[in-house]
Amino acid sequence: MAAGVLTAVPVTLDPRIDTYIAKAALFARPIPTHLRNLVHLTIPDVEEGIKWGIPHVMIGGKNIAGIAAFRAHCSAAWRGAAG
Repeated sequence: MAAGVLTAVPVTLDPRIDTYIAKAALFARPIPTHLRNLVHLTIPDVEEGIKWGIPHVMIGGKNIAGIAAFRAHCSAAWRGAAG
């Protein structure tokens, strides 16, 4: 398990996301780490991956969120349930 990821159950973490966060600006690193923790604590069976160069979380291979760190800001995009 990657340093800084807090979960109630064991999870499979994508090491590419650890690398992505480690390469982010120093101010930004806690933000995607915190969002990653929240996702794993809230949705234990979520999957991780890199899509379009940005960390994404998925359920059943479908994107539910993307978490990105840029030079001067961070961004998270959440996808709602299909209706």
